[in-house]
Amino acid sequence: MQIKLHIHKLHESNGNAILGGVVAVTILAVSAVMLTQGYLSTLKFKSRVQLKSSLTSVEDGILYAFSDKNLYLTSNAIKQALQGKISISQVGKLTLFNSASASKLENQIDLSRARGTCAQNNYQPSSDSSPAEFIFCFSTDTSSNSNDGNRSIHTFFGVESAFGLMKVTIKNKNDSHLDSIIKKANWGEFKQNPDNFRADFSYQFFWGRENQPAFSKLGNTIRDLR
Repeated sequence: MQIKLHIHKLHESNGNAILGGVVAVTILAVSAVMLTQGYLSTLKFKSRVQLKSSLTSVEDGILYAFSDKNLYLTSNAIKQALQGKISISQVGKLTLFNSASASKLENQIDLSRARGTCAQNNYQPSSDSSPAEFIFCFSTDTSSNSNDGNRSIHTFFGVESAFGLMKVTIKNKNDSHLDSIIKKANWGEFKQNPDNFRADFSYQFFWGRENQPAFSKLGNTIRDLR
């Protein structure tokens, strides 16, 4: 009886050891999975934050460039600036709207509408009594990408196509809050003293790879002219 009892206890001890080992391995496996998932989640979150930060920087750069009051003082000033290409940090150069480049992006409702608007002639005031409102489009210039092998410094995040639709409405700084939202300045009064005015920007940016769903950014902001 003592021998049998000893054997029984030995089996019980071995069983507990095996069970403990299985539990330990399971805990380690679960911990590894949780750590991996947590690490990947952290990377994804960090990537999203970095992308948002980069997009904000790109957005600010474009708006800063179009806050130049000289672009709105004479006819065709915007067109001439885009023909000469406007350099933007983290974007490269903005140029006249390129319908062939924009057509590379996969059709979406907002994108198709913007592209249709951009295919028409840009709008600018026709006389001094006209509202000081400008509607124009631009594309990113990718011609300099072929030699240096680094697309990301020349376009929206290294994609093949990017374009923007911009509406700029000039408004008086001294108007009441309600008037500053609704009332548009006349082009003539703006040209007489541009320092008394600011610009209301409504814009849409689209970018992406060929034949793939495009990314988009829509926004509105009021900025002082410089």
